[in-house]
Amino acid sequence: MFINLNPLKALFKQDSYLGVDIGTASIKIVELKNAEKKPRLINYASLESPEHLERINSAIQTSSLDIGIDHTTALLRQLLDQMKPGTREAVGSLPSFLTFMTLIELPDMPEADLVKAIGFQARQYIPFKTEEVAIDWARVGSYEDEGGKTKHQLFITAVPNEYIRRYQQIFKQAGISLKALEGESFSIVRSL
Repeated sequence: MFINLNPLKALFKQDSYLGVDIGTASIKIVELKNAEKKPRLINYASLESPEHLERINSAIQTSSLDIGIDHTTALLRQLLDQMKPGTREAVGSLPSFLTFMTLIELPDMPEADLVKAIGFQARQYIPFKTEEVAIDWARVGSYEDEGGKTKHQLFITAVPNEYIRRYQQIFKQAGISLKALEGESFSIVRSL
């Protein structure tokens, strides 16, 4: 699975890893090292591409859901050459305009049924066919309703598979092992 609400779980077993944010006019990379059960910043780099101010088609990516693979790969390689990170394992950050998020409530049920119910419920909120997106979810709360029945609050996030493939291609061509993608808003919250 390439979208992940908690991608650091998978990477926490490693000594160090990269966080990569490809924005509209810049690419930012941090290298984090596991130290005393907490990530510690050991290296970072940023590359800005102000060309988009002069020509709109020079943006790295735009809210029209377009990302120039060759251009972005070249910029990412340039940044990595300058940074010289000690690892090539990474989590990528997806811009908010590529990520669909919603909160749903479902009654208590066995885990296998819950997974099926999430897929069914997601169709109501995601503007794509469920087979065209990668979906991840996390329990964010539970409560008992007035009838004493348990209800689970679930946070669902979905990303079109087409854009996951584009990110995979960019990272592969740049020589980075992409382990997971997460929504930009989660990256921001995690950094705080």
